[in-house]
Amino acid sequence: MCYKYRLCDNLIAEKFPAENFFSYFDLDPNCLFSDYVKQYISSLGFNAKTFEDVLQYFKATCHTLPRSGESLLLR
Repeated sequence: MCYKYRLCDNLIAEKFPAENFFSYFDLDPNCLFSDYVKQYISSLGFNAKTFEDVLQYFKATCHTLPRSGESLLLR
């Protein structure tokens, strides 16, 4: 349920703590991906040059989802 409340619900509600995420994993959100990584991401259907681009795409995708109920089933 921690996953549901902290990640899923916060992403859908636009409250995802991006700065904390990048800091915790010691990531530079503006670090440019290698050509190989950019090609792989492109094969998934979107273009991203940085971690920030990926996060923005992920957040936009999550905002299209309805809020979940009180339980969450992970498969």
